[in-house]
Amino acid sequence: MALDVIGLGALNLDQVYRLEWPRLNKKLANFIHPGSELALNDSEFQHLFGIIKQIGTLVGKSGGGQAANTVVALSRMGISCGYVGKLGADEAGRNIRMRLKGVDKRGLVTDKRSGHCLSLLNAEGERCTLINPGCNDKLALSDVKPDYLKQARLLYFSSFVSDKQLQLQTQIARKLSPSIDLALDPGELYARRGLLALEELLGRCRLLFITDKEIELLTGKKYKAGTKQILALGVEIIICKRGEKGAYVLSGKEEFELPVEKVSAVDKTGAGDVFAAGFIAGLFNGLKLKKCTLLGHKAAIQSMMGVGRKSYPDKDFLSQTIQEL
Repeated sequence: MALDVIGLGALNLDQVYRLEWPRLNKKLANFIHPGSELALNDSEFQHLFGIIKQIGTLVGKSGGGQAANTVVALSRMGISCGYVGKLGADEAGRNIRMRLKGVDKRGLVTDKRSGHCLSLLNAEGERCTLINPGCNDKLALSDVKPDYLKQARLLYFSSFVSDKQLQLQTQIARKLSPSIDLALDPGELYARRGLLALEELLGRCRLLFITDKEIELLTGKKYKAGTKQILALGVEIIICKRGEKGAYVLSGKEEFELPVEKVSAVDKTGAGDVFAAGFIAGLFNGLKLKKCTLLGHKAAIQSMMGVGRKSYPDKDFLSQTIQEL
């Protein structure tokens, strides 16, 4: 069974809480701010979770993980997808598996405790992410079936908390057939490690989906200068996600910025992942880079109309939007 895209990254159960950020005490406010992404050990996570349950309102639960969000969105748009990852043999794991509806699950393995993620929303739908990795950081090379990966046209990587999983992804990329494209969304967790830690992986990437903040973390430069530095490592196309400011795209042949329509969002969690799905769907349908970016914007906007994955784009959205473009 050939697959268009196989995702490989952390799998989490997302719990989305809305809370008034001004109510946070000074210590919490120092790191809970729009767009931040933090990894916490079990005790830290449980302590903060206890506080958040007291001052916030649970608005929904969803499957989570950057690559997981992207392949779910692609699958709903009619693109065949699979996933490689580790989830727990617990209620959260069963919930995560159920929410990968439409995604081939033969690459999944189980362990004890699933990964968890708290998405904290403010009144504007901006979010902060708190992650407890659970068994995600136990994914090993022996869990990854090479014959399964060979089915993909595109392999889509997103971050883990542990350095071991970054090394695992680098090993996989090193052995990957040249006929299989590689895309990466490093997130803050990988961007904080710096260019040296990601250099080999970036050199194998066709597509890099990264925010302007992550480029600054990775290179120490503003997003345009940093993007040019990363392109020199061998990445074919870099898509810099700039939130409400749109996207900046750089390849060996093109450079452009495209704004995005401003909307009233219910939940911006995962919008960047769905943007990536829209962009990839555009490439698979033969669109030029500007139209791929526009499709990504429209897919992201669609995803923000509901909590979690409730409003992700579908086949009808894709066909109609391509016609409009």
